[in-house]
Amino acid sequence: MSLGSFGEVGDVSREVADVDHVTGKSRGCFVVSNHRNMSRSSSAVIDLGVGVNIDGQLTMADHVSALRRSCLFQLRQLRMVRSSLTLEAANTLVHAFVSSRLDYCNSLLYGISDGLLAKLQTVQNAAARIVTGTRKFDHITPVLHQLHWLPVRQRITLKLAMITLKCSWSGAVLLG
Repeated sequence: MSLGSFGEVGDVSREVADVDHVTGKSRGCFVVSNHRNMSRSSSAVIDLGVGVNIDGQLTMADHVSALRRSCLFQLRQLRMVRSSLTLEAANTLVHAFVSSRLDYCNSLLYGISDGLLAKLQTVQNAAARIVTGTRKFDHITPVLHQLHWLPVRQRITLKLAMITLKCSWSGAVLLG
């Protein structure tokens, strides 16, 4: 659906106000629903305005798909210049362009299906292979241990544990 098609008959678009409680500024997001093609699996896509897309069934499939697509694009770009980088430089670039994306708002991914987690794990595995130069059919677990990287599921659990710990120490809700 393009921006020009919002006025078509049967399409509904409304802006939902979301107020940032820290700055007091209003952030808007669009909830778009196409009544002609509405089904239980694809009733709406919600953009929270922070880079996370949630579908109508709260499966996070749209977010995982977009995240995987952007990370794999960055990895393809890094693969082209990998031969001219040191191990430390490659590791730093992968952290900057891929790991940071995998970790951003990953606490929202707690409890998603194993299939969606496996898709994110393949991104992390591809990043580890690019950093170390590991071949496609070599075992990846020793490589992740060598890089001191936690698997995606454990990264999500660690993030939630850290948020819980910070909240219990400060008595306030922290989202970062």
